[in-house]
Amino acid sequence: MLNPEYDRVLIIGESKDKRFSWHCVPKENVLKIIKSSMDFSKFKIETETLCGLFNAKGADESDFQPAIYVDADKKALYSQFPEPPSFEEHVVEPWKGYYEDFTGLIPEGHRYWDLRNKTR
Repeated sequence: MLNPEYDRVLIIGESKDKRFSWHCVPKENVLKIIKSSMDFSKFKIETETLCGLFNAKGADESDFQPAIYVDADKKALYSQFPEPPSFEEHVVEPWKGYYEDFTGLIPEGHRYWDLRNKTR
């Protein structure tokens, strides 16, 4: 399991077949995956684990900003990652890419930033 780290290991949310999951993906792998399979499954991390890491004493909040949200059912990728590359510009047809805040699209039970302090 990889721990989130700003600009190195990105947090990616994914909805697929009406199921949601989080993934911690090394930044150098993200473009390869976006340009090919859109399969982040080998980097899966449970919401509870992510929440525990986020709640850990001394955790840097910037490491825990979700970078990308993939809606596989709608073939849409949303990025709010402020650093290059612009991931949304690298999706291939029939996918669509957007640069915008997607946090409102994350199911409430998976918003680890809202669950902070509730698991203590």
